[in-house]
Amino acid sequence: MRADATATLALAALVAAAVGLGLWAVGGPTQGRMEKRDQQRHADLMQLERQVACLSDAAGGALPGALTETDVCHIADRYADPYTGAAYVYDRLSDTGYRLCAGFESPDALQVWTGPEIKFDPDAGCLVIRHSPG
Repeated sequence: MRADATATLALAALVAAAVGLGLWAVGGPTQGRMEKRDQQRHADLMQLERQVACLSDAAGGALPGALTETDVCHIADRYADPYTGAAYVYDRLSDTGYRLCAGFESPDALQVWTGPEIKFDPDAGCLVIRHSPG
């Protein structure tokens, strides 16, 4: 009977260690919630990118000085983080470039699409966008 108890205890310890290592590897439920909130922030910034494109088209190709909603351009659902209330940041960098920023919680874990016109800067929490009027 003693060997069975030792084997059961060893198996329970092995299972507990495996679960602990699994949670450590993926971050557990807290990490998952942070990543979900960050995905929402990224989706909001992508809507704001489309808002900027609309405002630019309405202004003959010029980037707007600020993010606004107009009768013609009302694409974005939100201009602020739904979890913290902090306003998303729009910085016009030049006549052809701007960035949209949010307070990401875990930006290195964020899976985002990048391309020649859009890059993600995880250190700053910003999408850096090269605008091509069109």
